[in-house]
Amino acid sequence: MSQLQKTALNLLQKSRQPEQLCGHVFADVVPVAYERPAQALVAIDAAVAAVGLTRVLSYQMPGAMRAGALEVALEAFEPVPWPVSLVHTGQGILPLKLRAFLGFAGPRLKARLADIGV
Repeated sequence: MSQLQKTALNLLQKSRQPEQLCGHVFADVVPVAYERPAQALVAIDAAVAAVGLTRVLSYQMPGAMRAGALEVALEAFEPVPWPVSLVHTGQGILPLKLRAFLGFAGPRLKARLADIGV
């Protein structure tokens, strides 16, 4: 277990008395919802500055991960990745602008998500 994971478990244990079941530690954690991407960036900056832990979506922190400034804590408890879709109304014949956008954005989105490991 890495030092970061030990610290995360210590924080959980100090916040509330966790329950132990079959060697696993369970604790209630109250998440803070980030309504705007800028709030997640502030949380990432705080985590990089060693203020504490944060939970953000994987696409929000690839730069900090590549730089080695952040690492995943409690990886075994990560939720499965969410699917990403480009959604449109499904008209009969797609307008040229929409086809151009899907042709432009689709491959770039796939490449970006593959680059960050999603």
